[in-house]
Amino acid sequence: MLMREWALGFLLGTIAAAWLPGVPAQSVLFLAVCLGCAVSVVTRGLPRVVVALVIGASLSALQGSGLVAARIDSNCVGESLRVQGRIASLPVLSLLPDGTERRRFLFVAESLKPSVCAGPVRLLLSRYGPGELQAGQRWHFDVKLKKPWGRANPWGFSSQSWYANQQIHALGHVEGRSRSVRLEADARWRYQHHVARHRIAEAIDAVQLPAQVAAVLRALTIADSSGLSSEVQRALRSLGVSHLLVISGLHIGLVGGLGLLLGKLLVGLTGGHRLWQSWLPVILALACAVFYSLLASFTLPTLRALIMLGVFLITRAAGRWRQGWNSLLMAALVVLLLNPLAVTGSGFWLSFGAVAALLWFSGWRAGAGRNPSIPARLFATHFYMSLIMLPLGGWFFGGGSLVAGVANMVLIPLVGFYIVPLALLGAFAALWGLGLAALCWELAALPLRWLLPLATSEAASDAGMFWHFHSSSIAFLLALIGLVLLLLPDQRRVGPFAAMLALPLLLPEAGIAPEPSRELTVTVFDVGQGTAVLIQAGERALLYDTGPGDPNGRNAGEDLLRPALSAAGIRTLDTLVVSHGDLDHSAGAQTLLSQIPVRRLRRGADGFELPGSSVCQAGESWRWPGGQRFRFLSPALYGSTSGTARNNASCVLQVDIDGYRMLLAGDVERPGELEAVVYWRDALRSQWLLVAHHGSATSSSYSKLKHTQPAVAVVSAGYRNNFRHPHPSVVARLDAFGAELLDTAREGALEFRIRDGQLQETRAYRRGSRPYWW
Repeated sequence: MLMREWALGFLLGTIAAAWLPGVPAQSVLFLAVCLGCAVSVVTRGLPRVVVALVIGASLSALQGSGLVAARIDSNCVGESLRVQGRIASLPVLSLLPDGTERRRFLFVAESLKPSVCAGPVRLLLSRYGPGELQAGQRWHFDVKLKKPWGRANPWGFSSQSWYANQQIHALGHVEGRSRSVRLEADARWRYQHHVARHRIAEAIDAVQLPAQVAAVLRALTIADSSGLSSEVQRALRSLGVSHLLVISGLHIGLVGGLGLLLGKLLVGLTGGHRLWQSWLPVILALACAVFYSLLASFTLPTLRALIMLGVFLITRAAGRWRQGWNSLLMAALVVLLLNPLAVTGSGFWLSFGAVAALLWFSGWRAGAGRNPSIPARLFATHFYMSLIMLPLGGWFFGGGSLVAGVANMVLIPLVGFYIVPLALLGAFAALWGLGLAALCWELAALPLRWLLPLATSEAASDAGMFWHFHSSSIAFLLALIGLVLLLLPDQRRVGPFAAMLALPLLLPEAGIAPEPSRELTVTVFDVGQGTAVLIQAGERALLYDTGPGDPNGRNAGEDLLRPALSAAGIRTLDTLVVSHGDLDHSAGAQTLLSQIPVRRLRRGADGFELPGSSVCQAGESWRWPGGQRFRFLSPALYGSTSGTARNNASCVLQVDIDGYRMLLAGDVERPGELEAVVYWRDALRSQWLLVAHHGSATSSSYSKLKHTQPAVAVVSAGYRNNFRHPHPSVVARLDAFGAELLDTAREGALEFRIRDGQLQETRAYRRGSRPYWW
C-alpha cells in the first residue's frame, strides 16, 4: 500500500507537470525535490501521495526544462555552424519532387562551433544529394540549425510533441557536401547496435524479395518503416493492423514469451535448484526482449514495452504475480523517470491503457468463477480488446477500423508466431555470417507475398472499412466508461446502462436539419510551407487548397485535414478548390477525394489534372443558404504552364458575408495581380487577405494592396523556410497599409469568426496556454 501511494503520487505529479505553461528555474526545482525528500523522511504529517506528487512534478519539470535549455539558441538559428559527432540512427532515404535524394538522420553532437552556440546534442539533420551515410559513422559537417518547431494545430499528428518525446534539440541540414569530412570511427559499444541494424538492412535488401515485402521485414526486424509505400500504410490502417508493423508491446511480449517458453523447456530438461527454475525462464525472456529492442534501436514504444515486460516478469519470479496493478504502476513510474514527457504522446496512453484493460478483463473474469476453454478465453479477450481500442483509437486518431477485430485475430498469430521469429532468426544468422539468413527471410516472406497485394486491393476497393468518428470527447469518454462497466457483475442492471453510454459514439448524429448559419468560421491551418484553409458555416464547408507533402505518401490531407474535418463534424465538402498544381497546395487532394464526398471540385488553369474537377473561371459565383457569397476573381486561361504563368493561373476566391470580404489569392504574382486590378478595380476591396504566394516578393504589389485595403493579412508559411517568406518588402507594404499581419509560422493555426459583417474573434493556436516545452 505504501509503495502504491508513492507511485501514484509520483505519476500524477509527472503527468500534471508535463502540461504546465511554464516552470520555475532549475535551481528552484532541484530545491523542491530535495525538500520533498526531506519532508518524506522527517515528518509523517503530510499524506505520502502529496509529497510524492510534489517530487514527481519537480523532477519532471527539472528534466523538461533541461531539454528546453539544450535547444539551439535563437542567436545561432540560421547561422553556419561546424559540428562533429556520430550518426545515431539509420538514415532514411526519400526523394523530393524534383528527384533529389534526401537522407534524414539523428546526429549526436560531440562538439559544436562556434562555442557560443554549443549546447544542442541531439540533432535531426537532412543531407541532400547522392552519397551513402551509415549508422555509427563519425563526421564533421557544416550545418544550419533551427529550433525543433513543429506545426501547431488542434488536430492531427503533433510534430512538436514528437520532437519533445524524442528529445530533439535542433533541426537542420548539411551544407556544402564537399566540406563534409568522414572521421575515423571508434569502437564505442553504445553505437554498435546501429552498425548491426545497418548490416541487417543490407542483408534483407540483398535477398531477392518484392520491395514492399522487404520493407515489411525491415519494419518487423529493425524498426525501419521508411520503405513502406503509402498504399500499404493506408491498407494497414483500413484493416486496423498498423500497430503490427511498429515494434512495441505486442512484439516484445511475444518474443519475451518465446524466451520464457524456451527457459521452461531447459528447466524441464536440466532440473536444478528452485531458484534456477524460477529465474532461468525470466532471464532468457528478458535476453530475447533486450536483443529485439536493440535491433529496434530502443525506440520509445520498444523501451516502454521492455520496461513493462521486465517489471511483470520480475514480480512474477519473485512470487508477487497477483499484484498486476502494482506492476503496471511501477512500469509507468520507470518509463516516466527515464522520459517524463512520454505522457505527451498517444503511445503512452494506448499501451498502458491496453494493458490496464487486459488486467481489468482478466480480473473480473477470474472473479466471476467461470472456467471456459482456452480458445474461448482467447476469443473473449480479443473481442473485448477490439471493443476497448475502438474509442481509444478514435480519441487519438479520429477513427478506427470496422474490421480490426477479424484482421487482428488472423494476423497477430501469423506475425507473432511465424513471421517475427523467422525474421529475427534471419537477423541473428546474418550477424553471425551464417547462410541461413536468406532462407529464414524467404520463409517469412511467403505469406506476405500474397497478403500485401490482397490487403492493398481490398483497402482500395472498400473505403468504408475505416470509420471516421464525428463525435465529441465526451462521447469517447462515455463509450470507454460503458466498456469498463460491461464487465461488472449483475449485468441485468449494468449491461443496458453500459450499452446506452456507447450510443453517442456509435450512432450517427440525427435530428432536424439545422437552420442556415449566418456565422462564418475560417481556419487557416499550420501546414508549414503551403496552404490549406477551411471555411465553414453550419453544415456547409469549403476547403481551399490541401497543403504540402507527397501525393503518393504522407501529406497534409492524411495527417491533418482529414482528422480536422472529422473533428469539425464535416462528412461532405460543399466545395474543394485546389488553387493550382504546385505540391505545397495540392499534395493532399487525392487523399481527401478518396475519403470524403465533394459536391463541387475546382482547380487552377495551370494544366494540373484532377479527376472530376473543372477549371475555376473568373466570374463564377454561388451562395450558401446562410447568405455567404463566393466568387472567383481569377484566373484567365494562360497558354503557358511554367514559371510565373503557373502561379498566375491560381484560383483567386473572394468570400462575402454581410459585406465583410475575404480574399484568398493562391500564388498569384504581379502580372496576375495587375490584370485583376484592371478588371475588378474596387471590387477587390477585402478586409481580410490571405497573402499571395506565402508572402513572396514577387506578389502583393502596391497596386493590388491599394485596391484591396486589407485590415487583416494572413501569411501561410513554414518556420525559417528556405524562401525567407514573408519577404521584408511585403511585410513593409502591408504595414504601410495598416494591415495586422498574422503568420502561421509564429501563431500556429489561425481561426477567425465573422458575424453580422464584422470580424468578431481571432484565435491563434500558439497564443493559447501551451506547455512549456513547445
